[in-house]
Amino acid sequence: MVMCGVANMTPRRCACSFSESLKRWVEERSRWRTIVMRCPAVGDDKNKCMRTRVVSTGVIVVFVVFVLLENLIGDNGTPYYLTFLTNWTGLLTGVYAVSFCACTVRAVREDVVDYEDIETPQTATTHSTQSIPLPAKILWLTKAAAPVSQFLITIMYWGLLYDGSAVRVATFVAHGGLSFMMAAELVATARMPINNLVDALITYVFLYTYLAFNILYTLGIPNASNPDGDPYVYGILDWRSHPTRSFILVVATTIVIVPFSYACAKALMFLRNKYFPEKNGGAIATAGLNTHTGKETHAREVLDVKQAANEA
Repeated sequence: MVMCGVANMTPRRCACSFSESLKRWVEERSRWRTIVMRCPAVGDDKNKCMRTRVVSTGVIVVFVVFVLLENLIGDNGTPYYLTFLTNWTGLLTGVYAVSFCACTVRAVREDVVDYEDIETPQTATTHSTQSIPLPAKILWLTKAAAPVSQFLITIMYWGLLYDGSAVRVATFVAHGGLSFMMAAELVATARMPINNLVDALITYVFLYTYLAFNILYTLGIPNASNPDGDPYVYGILDWRSHPTRSFILVVATTIVIVPFSYACAKALMFLRNKYFPEKNGGAIATAGLNTHTGKETHAREVLDVKQAANEA
């Protein structure tokens, strides 16, 4: 793949790199059934994988709901919940967990397709348009943004915001517990790939969407404040009194903290591949005979690859 390096960065090369990355991302998404059925810690048994996924994503959802309710109750029903990046990231992580669980359950329970059905062009086209459900599309939009953003807010909270005071349980869960669960997902309970330029761009889109909201909230809403009455959401992003300092922090976050958080996710994937290597070169047990129908489940993957070729 052509890389957009600093020395040879041109619009044409960057466009080529993005186009190739997008094709690979679409092809990867087309294999969502195979990917969500991978569970390093318990092997490739589909039922064990589904149970593990329900537990791991269930814990994530419980954490997200706990932080949401504790913040609302602890601040007497404050309307400021969605002004914080922590809570944006929490909701994003909850969406990731729900979509991941839904995809896994669907992949396990879904009827398989016969090879003869796939070889019929009309049938293949019909299945192709229906083979990527909404939960899978949502999962692919959140699979990198959720863990990377969780690592980001944990690093920034303990490195820049924590003032040494007593920490509430909800604060610890929001800036530690959820990051731990996402790390566990990357290492032991999922084999979700995060290795594409598109994944990184989606993460930046999410973070810059929050940044735009933060600036508009601080500068565009009269008398806007945080729950403590300060005229900003975060003291380190005080666009009214310290715009230069805030801008420098945004630049530093963009070129240092976000890439470092992404690198943390990649390092966890490296540990996963080291301690839980894939069997048979990545082929999983679900590509064999389905225990209930006796049909080849790999047929579904053939159909998915056809769709990827069409979309690319």
